[in-house]
Amino acid sequence: EDMGSPNTQSNTVQAIITIIDINDNAPLFQPNNLQVTLPEDEPLGPIENVIVMAVDLDDPDTPNAALQYFIVSGNEDNTFMINITTGQLELLQALDFETTPFYSLVIKAEDQGDPI
Repeated sequence: EDMGSPNTQSNTVQAIITIIDINDNAPLFQPNNLQVTLPEDEPLGPIENVIVMAVDLDDPDTPNAALQYFIVSGNEDNTFMINITTGQLELLQALDFETTPFYSLVIKAEDQGDPI
């Protein structure tokens, strides 16, 4: 026989919620344009003081801010190479002013995060 109010039972739990950074910031080049003058007899290898740099405002401890660099156009004869992780530009072939007086390289910085 039920002689009163229902006997309810309860319990609580503390939930700790960690917020993770999403990949919501694209890399930005600093400076936006880079203009370099090289002598025709520039030695092969890394070009001194020519490092392309970009920054990503995502959490630096995540792949969202880890950048990789690529030459996407303007290097059809493979005269240049870029270090994928440092952005250091390298000369792979001798320069010849009479054949090619200038290059216009388009370089892409890409983060390693998942798209949003």
